[in-house]
Amino acid sequence: DSRVGWPNFSQDITPLAHGWFRPGNVETLTHLIQPDFKCIIELGSWLGSSTLKLLKTAPNALIFAVDIWSNEYFLNDSHYDKSDPVFSNILNGCSIYHQFLANTKGYRVKRNDAGDYQGLVPMQMKSSEALAILRDMGIKPDLIYIDASHHYDFVVEDVTLCLQYFPDAMLVGDDWDNLDVRRAVQDVARSFQMSDSIFVNGGTCWTFEKGKMENLVTKKRQRDEEEAEKLKRQKVIKQSSFGDLLKMYK
Repeated sequence: DSRVGWPNFSQDITPLAHGWFRPGNVETLTHLIQPDFKCIIELGSWLGSSTLKLLKTAPNALIFAVDIWSNEYFLNDSHYDKSDPVFSNILNGCSIYHQFLANTKGYRVKRNDAGDYQGLVPMQMKSSEALAILRDMGIKPDLIYIDASHHYDFVVEDVTLCLQYFPDAMLVGDDWDNLDVRRAVQDVARSFQMSDSIFVNGGTCWTFEKGKMENLVTKKRQRDEEEAEKLKRQKVIKQSSFGDLLKMYK
């Protein structure tokens, strides 16, 4: 399929950082991705901000980035705010697919010393097509990051197919603050009896890995408490006389 893999594209395109990869998403993926991960699927890559995070966090993994990368589609999609001048300029500029390739070209798929593939494989197609192809190839992802269409029906389809085709993969997604996305994830979770597994981080990033994420919350609370105690002691030291400090440490 010519839509899979690295096509020819202009090498003169200047890399451009743009996206909506927010702190809750960064934290969740950093926590869940393990050093031994072999494969990750990303549904919805835009210009590659999240893709680059996945590549850097899982440097030994084979990562399939799936997106339609169509300027025309995004210009006509009501879910996107074209009044944003930066966003509008991007869509009215060069091919967003070529921009994505320029941003990520340092991570082309290759074989490592063990003979395994690692790096990036772009797939310019709909999520449902890509997921079916990857299933038929026998791909077994450790994690799937879902950030494609924000329309209710498409989100339902994406999440449902991921659960059906790759039941052992961790699912993580963006845009919990979008009502259509949230409703779709909740409805799918309900149909798979997974409602109690939903965990939301930073108001934006959702996952069904509630148990693993609660460990992160506990560690964060401990770090915050330790930092608060440290600041408290520093304040006491700053306000104390030398004599008081001697008494404190006796």
